[in-house]
Amino acid sequence: MIRWMYLFKYPDGVSVEEGERWYLGTHTQEAKQMAAHGLIGYRTWKAVKAPFGAGSRTQEQLNEWERVTELVFEDW
Repeated sequence: MIRWMYLFKYPDGVSVEEGERWYLGTHTQEAKQMAAHGLIGYRTWKAVKAPFGAGSRTQEQLNEWERVTELVFEDW
């Protein structure tokens, strides 16, 4: 089994609300087509913003992302 996880953020000029509408309404529907290529699992969730550290670079990097998605394939 292969799990591929990616972090996603919306381009400059695209609001989170607009990006979420596109992601959930279009991207997730297109991802269903990957079942023909061995996709057996698809999960996505809004990223949780890091509450720790005041102004640390690690916190800034973690908080750049809006969404996490996991794709699961039977094998390569």
